[in-house]
Amino acid sequence: MSTQIERSNATRSRILAVARAAFVRDGYDGASLEKVAAEAGFTKGALYHHYDGKEALFAEVFCQVSRETIDAAGKRAAKLEKPREQLKAAAMAWLKAVERSDASAIILDLGPKALGFARARALEDSIALQPLLGLTQAVIVSEQLKGKAATFDAPAEISSCRMASPTSSPARMIEFSRKTTSRHAAIAAILVSSS
Repeated sequence: MSTQIERSNATRSRILAVARAAFVRDGYDGASLEKVAAEAGFTKGALYHHYDGKEALFAEVFCQVSRETIDAAGKRAAKLEKPREQLKAAAMAWLKAVERSDASAIILDLGPKALGFARARALEDSIALQPLLGLTQAVIVSEQLKGKAATFDAPAEISSCRMASPTSSPARMIEFSRKTTSRHAAIAAILVSSS
């Protein structure tokens, strides 16, 4: 016998799954709450019971996708022992996760448009950036304990891009790095933006 909380969680999960597919398929403007509710098998009223509106639903989808990308990074980093290797592995895993078409659409394309750049960045930072910063701090402490200064080698064009755009989030750095052919440049982009 399921409890009210279990039924509510199941409803939210179903709505989120359908909404995610709708936002990726139709874009933010093209996705409608009526269609999402119908595809999920619920009334529009049931959807509004869980979400105040389209922006709130999208924000939840955005956070879900962001958590998935950072979870992939954390799992990869946990397999390694050395902090620098963990950071690089996490950056690569995060990049790979963000490269998925649905994650790219939600985080890189729709998020800033639907939520506004500042809110999208704040949500992304609250979920994804803090663990990467934690790994960066672990590298710095590890290097200091060895009596070395922690340095991150990054191509000059990425460093200058970061200086020219100090408000760039890791996702924006990924967009920049897509214009280059080196995956190392993409890793360096995250390392530079995390330092």
